[in-house]
Amino acid sequence: MYIQFIKLVLWNDNESRWFKVSNGVKQGGVLSPVLFCVYIDGLLMSLYRAGLGCHIGHMFVGALAYADDLVLLAPTPHAMICMLQLCAEYAKDYDVLFNADKSKCLICRPSGFGCKSNLSHDVCFYSDTVIENIVSWPHLGHVMVPGSHKLDIMSRRCNFRLLVRPIT
Repeated sequence: MYIQFIKLVLWNDNESRWFKVSNGVKQGGVLSPVLFCVYIDGLLMSLYRAGLGCHIGHMFVGALAYADDLVLLAPTPHAMICMLQLCAEYAKDYDVLFNADKSKCLICRPSGFGCKSNLSHDVCFYSDTVIENIVSWPHLGHVMVPGSHKLDIMSRRCNFRLLVRPIT
């Protein structure tokens, strides 16, 4: 379904010319994250029904979405490739654009994993373009590094200041 709206911008009692808006949601709008999740819910259900992705107990955590972000978690490279294919099919069917240039692939493996090669350079995931493999990623002030969060936790602890008020 293709919907077009005609809008104008108001700024300090000044009006812009009218223009057409054919996609997207208002940047920073209160409803934007909710509208994104409603629109992308079909994809989330497809990923869940496919039985791919990670689980914690019986809970599916293979696809996490908020605002305009989508995180895919898969236990194997093959599962990730299948999940990306489902995303590509959904994008085609519903005119969704996933930006592979802004996408990253962070590969985590259990500590003590016996493979000597750098797995992050052995696996490439594709959509329209190659999705970059990375070895760490900052998220909400925490640097995600496969295997150990000790260095990041220690640096956060050093920056932590405890405010103590005397009881009077």
